[in-house]
Amino acid sequence: MQVVKDTRHLYEVERREYYAQRPGFRIAEMQIGPTQTIPWHLHNQVQVVDRRLAGDVRCFLNGKKRTFISPHELVRLRF
Repeated sequence: MQVVKDTRHLYEVERREYYAQRPGFRIAEMQIGPTQTIPWHLHNQVQVVDRRLAGDVRCFLNGKKRTFISPHELVRLRF
């Protein structure tokens, strides 16, 4: 399996900002439009904390479970 550290070329988002980054740690913000999608991907040995500021997002976890994330809901995913 190949590790991809920069995903900007893989999918389009309205806006992407990185606020802090060092080995093993990154704070990023992405603005995703209503018709945009992030393709299936895998996070290996990381923890993701996700917070929506507006809009609802539907996530598919482990290929079967659906999670709907509403604005201002904090979601922590451990892999």
